[in-house]
Amino acid sequence: DFLNNPDNAVQLVNGVYNKQLDYNMYSFPWIGMTSITSDDADKGSTATDTGADKHKMDNLTFDASDISISDVWKGRYDGIYRANNALFYLEQLTIDPTLKNRLIAEVKFLRALFYFDLVRCYGGVPLVTTRIDINDSEQITNVVYVRKTKEETYAVIEADLMAAIEILPLKSQYSPNDLGRASKGAAQALLAKVYLYQEKWQQAYDMSGEVITS
Repeated sequence: DFLNNPDNAVQLVNGVYNKQLDYNMYSFPWIGMTSITSDDADKGSTATDTGADKHKMDNLTFDASDISISDVWKGRYDGIYRANNALFYLEQLTIDPTLKNRLIAEVKFLRALFYFDLVRCYGGVPLVTTRIDINDSEQITNVVYVRKTKEETYAVIEADLMAAIEILPLKSQYSPNDLGRASKGAAQALLAKVYLYQEKWQQAYDMSGEVITS
């Protein structure tokens, strides 16, 4: 029954979006690793309030053992785990093909976003792009515990975004109830930024132009 109800397909994908509301996504750990370590922000509050490790972020004395480093890592892989599970079950669902393809494209956009966060913070990372059986020690050893290069990580991000761009509708084509879901323009804009971080200047320029003229 689960695999034949289109509402369940939407709920699967909503669960991937929902991960972004968790504390370890875009709250203080992310602000610490990005804004506080830059010239954009300073650690506020009082001198005795360290924010766990935000004072170290501000002073650039953080290391791999700090909680913010761990939270950002865990948050993105939680999201990737949800994305891979959603893709696994979406492929099995018997629903309208147009809806199914759009939902798959939305999940690939989100997975690309999570990996883009990871590659900017950690460089190359383990690339988990299929559903993982947590009881399969061989799969975990060969996939989860194997760090790929930064270039390999960006290649997966680009592939997900290119696949999403092919399918996702424009924002103007969504119904009012679906506004806020990943759109073609969102995927193109993210891909332009992905190109920019890799210094692929012409591709970044061209993809940005696709957004501007859409």
